[in-house]
Order: sequence, then structure tokens, then C-alpha cells
Amino acid sequence: MAPYYTRAVPMSRHLQLTLGYSVAILLVVITTQGPATLFGIAAILAVCAVVAAIRYTQSSALVTPLQQVGAALDAVAQGDLEYALPRQMPAEFATIAHSYHTMRDILRDRQRDLEIQLRRTSLLTQISIELCESLDTTMIAERVLRVLGSSLNIDSATIILSPPESPTRLGMRWENRHLQQLDPPRIAQMLDYGMEGWVQQTTSSAVLADVSTSERWQAGGGSQTGSAIVLTLRQDTDALGSLTVYAQHTNAFTNHDLLLMEGIVAQTSVAISLSLRFQAERQHTEQLGALVGRRTDELQRSRDLLRLVFDHLPEGLLLLDADGEILAANSTFCRSIVGRMPRETVGSRYHQLWRDLMQQSELSLTPQGPSESGVPLALAEGEAFTSIAASWRVLSSDMMGQQRWYAVERTPIAGPQGTAEQCLERWRDITQQEELQRRLLVHEQLTSLGRLAASVAHEVGNPLQSALGCLELCREDQGLSPLSHEYLDLALGELDRMARTMASLRNLYRPPQIVWEPVDLNQIIRQVGQFTQHQLDRTRVRLHLHLDGELPPITGQPDALRQVFLNLVLNAHEAMEQGGEIHVSTVHKPTDRICQVIIRDTGVGMSADQLAHIFEPFRSMKAQGVGLGLYLSRQIITQHTGHIEISSQLGQGTTIIMQFPWNDAGPWRPHRAQRSA
Repeated sequence: MAPYYTRAVPMSRHLQLTLGYSVAILLVVITTQGPATLFGIAAILAVCAVVAAIRYTQSSALVTPLQQVGAALDAVAQGDLEYALPRQMPAEFATIAHSYHTMRDILRDRQRDLEIQLRRTSLLTQISIELCESLDTTMIAERVLRVLGSSLNIDSATIILSPPESPTRLGMRWENRHLQQLDPPRIAQMLDYGMEGWVQQTTSSAVLADVSTSERWQAGGGSQTGSAIVLTLRQDTDALGSLTVYAQHTNAFTNHDLLLMEGIVAQTSVAISLSLRFQAERQHTEQLGALVGRRTDELQRSRDLLRLVFDHLPEGLLLLDADGEILAANSTFCRSIVGRMPRETVGSRYHQLWRDLMQQSELSLTPQGPSESGVPLALAEGEAFTSIAASWRVLSSDMMGQQRWYAVERTPIAGPQGTAEQCLERWRDITQQEELQRRLLVHEQLTSLGRLAASVAHEVGNPLQSALGCLELCREDQGLSPLSHEYLDLALGELDRMARTMASLRNLYRPPQIVWEPVDLNQIIRQVGQFTQHQLDRTRVRLHLHLDGELPPITGQPDALRQVFLNLVLNAHEAMEQGGEIHVSTVHKPTDRICQVIIRDTGVGMSADQLAHIFEPFRSMKAQGVGLGLYLSRQIITQHTGHIEISSQLGQGTTIIMQFPWNDAGPWRPHRAQRSA
């Protein structure tokens, strides 16, 4: 009797169809669902076995094969994909055995793919972890090479970094479980002639199944045999370097390996890009820090130098804010002008400083008035400090009686909004300049005196000769006759003219005494009117005074101003030989803080050519004039910080306008008692 597994048992058509459909379903499920349906496949096979068992329960020859199929399915369910069915099986189980072996092969392939995918995922995860732990470019290259060498079946791995706009190149290789740095000539050879340089230029990847067929690989100094993958490390469109993996046997890499390497390269490129950016930012920060440090030192040195220059300037400097508070003052102003320490000056109010000095009799100021701006030097307490450009001439007298002249200039400093938030005030000592001007005036007077002396010698010589001749004629006559009396009268007239000339010479020789004090212009003009009244009446010239009752005083030299007004009135008198009128007016202008003196006559007037040379010395329009009157008058007015202007036309008279700034004592007002009287 034949064994059970050799006995032929007929199979019904129904069972064959059932088994066929079951196998078809099994194959479809395996190919579409993958290894995840392992238990479902086992269940289907079990159903098929059950159907076969039900159909042939009386056939004892199929019990053992069914048990073997069940054991195989249990082994697959336990994950044993190496379990195999016996080679000889009943004909009824041929389809089942074939389906089982096909399923096992497919599951083995799927399992191998899963293991590869798991290994790749683990590799990418490990590289990600390594890359997150450092921002140093060299450390990133070392970590990537170590992970690749320990995780992949390769013989070497190389990273070359040559970022754009960077002179630094880095080459590192993992080989024989060791890391080594490539020397610069080797890196240059690989970039200039090898595949590494080519992939950087094209920003592409290359898979070399057999490196012996690549001329670039050989030119770059690579191994003679084997296979390699060369990829570009890049940031956007810029190549940062290359990554190369090499195996000693050919065809060692597949498309799956290329995809894996591209994923590694993507992560490595991001890490290197961040590292380069971080290094660039750190270098930039260090450079900025060094630059800030240098600039700070330079600013400190400049500040110290400016402070040194500021303190040692020969001129006094003040920095004031919009409220009149002294923000800064140099040593010249503090010690030489106000006689205080800087710490006692800085921080105080401008008007309070001058008020304290005047109350303590340490210093008194006599401003000669502001410029056209009309701003006083020191405002009263409570008044807003005005930061506009202005200038003054100030006479300073200390408690010892010493006097010094200062030219004060105030310059506004505009802030970010364009408004004046601060102002700089400069005090320049012009005492020597004033003294030089006074000496120059005396020198000019002496020079004029020398010229006048020559003129006087000529003028005196003729009268003397005439007098001598007349006296000689009188001496020859034995008795005085009427003719002798005539000669004697003529001699007396000539000698009288000589005496007047000598008197003028003595007056010019005597230098004026300069005394600065408050001056009432109205009073000086009244005095000039009294001096000239008798002389004017003899020539039918009437003098009219139009004086401003509220005219404020100025600071000046009374004698010098009296000389100016007297000279101008006499000039107007000499221009009206047939009689006429002279009008003298005084006017004050509060907006400009100036006093005006206007002298207008109805004389013969002057031409345009005469006006052009009116103030030149020794140019006189009078037959007996010297030409110094108007010249000296303008010098005196200029010394008083004033201005003179003359306008005239032939036959229509002459008008002279003089302007003087009043002092900071404020506009003069008569007392109530005077007003009521």
C-alpha cells in the first residue's frame, strides 16, 4: 500500500474553484497590502484548509499535509519566514504550497525593504541629532562623516567646503575608521580637476557605478576602482561644497542610496549654511564691537581734547539752554571774566549770575546796546530767554576799578526740530583793540596836526611878512600918517588871523579824555544850541530843536559827542551864508532799541561826487577848511557803536541821521512828579 502522500485522491470541481479563488485573493492581498496583512493571509489559507478538510474529512491521507500547512502558517504568523513545507505534498496541496512559498518570498522582500528603510530613517535621525549639537563648520563635517562611516557599507567619505566669497577651504575624509584633514594642494586638485569641483560648478549630483570610467574622478586623484556618489552641498543656488561616499567594489550604490544621500546632503547643507551665517554674524558682531570700542575711545579722546581746548581758549565761552540756564562754561569765562569757579557758574541762571555779581559789587557791566536784533544782554527775572543771534560791546568794571572791553556774540544752536534749543555765547576781550583804536585816533590826530602845521606855516608866513613889511614902512616914516595907520590896521588883521590858526592847532594837539558814562543826548544838543545861538543869529540862521521827551540815555563820552554835534551844526551854518533854518530832532525806537539824532538844514547842499568823499580826511569843501571835522565825527560815532548817514542834493539842503544804541538800563521815563509838574 502506497503512503498517504502518494495516494491519488480525486478533487471535486467545487474544491478546485474554491482553492483557486482563495489563492487569487491571497496574491492580490499580498501585492496590494504588503506585509502588514500577514495575519489576514494566514486566516485565508486557514479557511482554504478548513474547506478542504470539510470536503475530505473521511480521507485520512490529507490530515498530515493539513497539519504541515497549519504549522507553516503558525511559523509565518510568528515571524519565521525561513520555514518551508515538505518538497513532496499531495497534488491537492500543490497550489497551496506554491502560494505559501510565493507569500514567504514576498514577505522576505518586504521585510528587507523595511529594514533598509528603518536603517535609513535611523541614519537621517542620527545625523539630525548630531547636526543640532554644534554650529561649528569643522565639527559638523566631523559628525556627518563619523555617522556615515559607522552606518553605511562604505570605505570612505569626504566633505569639501569652499563657500562663495570666502578664502577659507576645508577638506576632511573618513577612512579606515579615522578622520583626517586634507591639505590645501589636495583640496585644490579635487576642486580644479575632480568630480568635486564639477558638481559644485553644476550644482548637481553624480553616481559613478565604476570610477575607472570617469576621467574627472581620476584627474582629482581618486581610487582606480570602485564606485562613488558625489553630491553638492548648496544654499539656494550657491554651492557650499561637496559630499562624496566611496566603495571599493563597482555597482555598490543604487537609486535608493542616492535618495538617502540627497536627504543627508540636504540636512548637512542647512546645518553648514546656518553655521556659516552664524560665523559671519559673530564675526560681524565682533568687528562691530571692536569698531564701537575704537570709536568710543576716539570719541573719548576727542571729548577730552575738545574739553582741553574749550577750557584753554583765550575767549570766554558759555552754553545756554532755552531757559537761560548755563549748561557749560570754560575756565576763561569763569575765572577771568566773572571771577568764579566753574562749579559755581555751571547750573546757575544767566540773569541771576549777573545780578549776584552786581549786588556783591564784584563786577559791573555797561552794555553799549545790542545789534539790530534789539535783544538785551541780560533779561529781567521771569522774562523768557530768547535764543536769537545778537551782539554787544560791554564795558566791565571790577571792584578794583579795572575796566575791560568785551565783544559779546550770541549764536543760536538749532535742535532736531529746527528750533533754537541752545545758544553759544562768546566773550572776546577787545580791551587792547579799544586801546589801539584810541591810540590810532591820537596818532591820526597827530598826523593831521603835522599836516596842519605845514599848512599853518604857510598861512602864517604871509601875514608875518606883510606885518613886517608894514612895520618897516611905518618905521621909515618920520611921522605917523593916515597911510601908516592903514598899514598898521592891516598888520593887526593878519596877526589876528594867525592867532586864530594857532588856536585851532592847539585844540587839535590836545588829545581828548575818554570818559564813559550815561549821556543825555537832549541835554548835549541844548548845550550846543546855547553855544551857537549868538553866532547863528548874526547870520540870520534859526535853530529849531525837536527833542523826544522820553529819549533813553546812552553810554558814551559827553565831550566827544558835544564836539560831534557842534561840528555838524557849524557845518550846516557855513552852508547858509544868506540865512536859513537848522532843524535838530531826537527820536527813540523801542523795537530797535536805538536813539536817532537828525540834523537837517536848508543850505546849498552837496553833489554826488562830494558825498562819495565826504568822510575822507583832509578833503574839505571850504576854502579855509582842513578836512578833519566829518572824519573825526564818524570815528567818534563808530566808537559809540553808532552809525552816521548823510544825504544831500544841490540846492535842497543836507540831512544827517545818527543812530546810537541805548544801554540795557531800559527806556528812560520821567518820574510822575516831573510829569505832573
